[in-house]
Amino acid sequence: MALSTSAVVSTLLLGLATYFVVARRARQLREQDRYDMHKLECPPNPHWLWGNEKEASFDRTTPEAWNEWAQRLGQPAHNTAAAMTADGVAGKLGSGMYRIRGALWHDDILVPTDPLAITHIISRNVYTGKYSKSPVFVPLIERLLGKSIAWAEGEDHRRMAKALAGCFSGERVRGMADVVGECAEKLSESLRSHIAAESSEGNEGTLMNVIGWPSRATLDIIGKIGFDHDFQCGESREAKEIIRLWKEQCELAITFPGFLAPILLRAFPIINQLLPKKVKESQEATKLCVRELAADLVKEELELDAATSDSATNGQQQEGTKQRNEGNLLSYLIRASKQDGKGVNVDELLDHIATFVLVGHETSAGVVSHTLHALAENQSAQSALRAELTAAGFVAGSSKLKMPTFEDLMGDNLPYLDAVAKEGLRMFVPPAQTERIALEDDVIPLGTPIVGADGKVLESVRVKKGQMILVSWGSINTNGRTWGPTGSQFRPERWLASEQPTPRATLGGFQHIGTFSEGPRICLGYRLAVLEVKMLLLTLVRDFQFAAVEKVPVVPKSANVTEGAAGVKSSDVEMMDVKMKKLFGGLVHPFIEDGEKAGMPGVWLPVRVKTLGMTDA
Repeated sequence: MALSTSAVVSTLLLGLATYFVVARRARQLREQDRYDMHKLECPPNPHWLWGNEKEASFDRTTPEAWNEWAQRLGQPAHNTAAAMTADGVAGKLGSGMYRIRGALWHDDILVPTDPLAITHIISRNVYTGKYSKSPVFVPLIERLLGKSIAWAEGEDHRRMAKALAGCFSGERVRGMADVVGECAEKLSESLRSHIAAESSEGNEGTLMNVIGWPSRATLDIIGKIGFDHDFQCGESREAKEIIRLWKEQCELAITFPGFLAPILLRAFPIINQLLPKKVKESQEATKLCVRELAADLVKEELELDAATSDSATNGQQQEGTKQRNEGNLLSYLIRASKQDGKGVNVDELLDHIATFVLVGHETSAGVVSHTLHALAENQSAQSALRAELTAAGFVAGSSKLKMPTFEDLMGDNLPYLDAVAKEGLRMFVPPAQTERIALEDDVIPLGTPIVGADGKVLESVRVKKGQMILVSWGSINTNGRTWGPTGSQFRPERWLASEQPTPRATLGGFQHIGTFSEGPRICLGYRLAVLEVKMLLLTLVRDFQFAAVEKVPVVPKSANVTEGAAGVKSSDVEMMDVKMKKLFGGLVHPFIEDGEKAGMPGVWLPVRVKTLGMTDA
């Protein structure tokens, strides 16, 4: 009897699948003598299709699964662990390494938590050609940010880092403090006006989505210090367009297609070439919006530079020549480009500006938003911070408002503010994870030997060319093995002198945390980011009271609610519990589970906010 077409197709597919599985297993067996991946522990019960990736990156909030696995897998060898805890510092062992099963039958993924291993992968071999970002995702980075330092590898990165390093030197950031303070005050005024215009129930405060508000100030800051442009605290036409386009990308990140897209791209790199024009245009839209805005400013700056050079040659200022602002980043980059003898690459300049605007404003703002939400849930910490600010003369509604100086913020005058900012930067690292690919066979050293899956001790791990490595900064900053049992809790006191020393196994870089990476790949603008976080926290906690939101009204589908359930009386509708979840998609994005029922779909971080005056402070 002839087989049906469907039976033939099914048989062929089964045969191909069997061949694929058998061939893959045979390759793994051949490689076991040369490499050590199979010796590392792996989370149990991986999904047959999604491996462990869906559990870590979509099913559970970031970085919950990574922390659980870091605590259980790749344990330090007993003799080393005993030596390291001999002084009574418990739970401070940050060393380890494990593997997870990749989705769509991808080879196992290496996950290091050992600081020496991370430094070897992320920092020491930036320019040796041993490791790089996954080539599969480089075209996506180019579409989102252009060919800037975030895109660059190897010598391109070295050249760009050298040119950009001076943009955010300590002295230059000190000179930015006044602009940062002015933008923070404008945000406070805008927030006061918004609260005054919103109806709120009783004395609970106005229900607000704290995500989005700090970014108005950080966008203003980067506009002014970057290229003398005023985004009008998020109200200018260009600002609204940038915010809208960026929000669209963020909303996609918390959906299942957003989780699936990079996995498919990794499995089938040809997708990069086959993407519909509309998809590519949507990915490029935010970058092009910023480039269009910056193009005229670059042209004007180049003309000013030429006029200034002519004036210097002639020994006099030409009448009618506009005075240039030597302090903005655009002017600095043009001067730096001319000094290296290669002239100004306008396309590269525009891509740097796009990266400054898109990445620079959203990362700092995200830390501030999440920290304000944490302070809303930790009233004792919020009260302690406000008490310190009041004692230092920073009082809401004061007739003679005291403005914070650079020394106030970056010195020792406000230790609790410093602790809150560091804790926010530790817990709410915006780029919660990063990937690397081994470009050649390598031996990754371990600072602390670990116990492998077979019970034997490993002092290093041999990896093959093409090995994918995932570094979870969110887990490294919060896992219990490094930070103790309170590692995943918001507790600023850990940074005070009485709580020192800091964790035993640490990274390089800012405060030995992974937030800004380390080595040649460290975030060049980290000093400005810290200044922004402290200034915004000081200003907003001084002027407003933040309270947690445990329940929100379920909004009838017929209701006309523009931003969540603000203004809807809880007595009129059913109430639902607020259950927060955070997913990683380039940055960490929070949302309310079933938020659509409350008219709060997409990226949301709810708080209740009250304006403070002299008598409230």
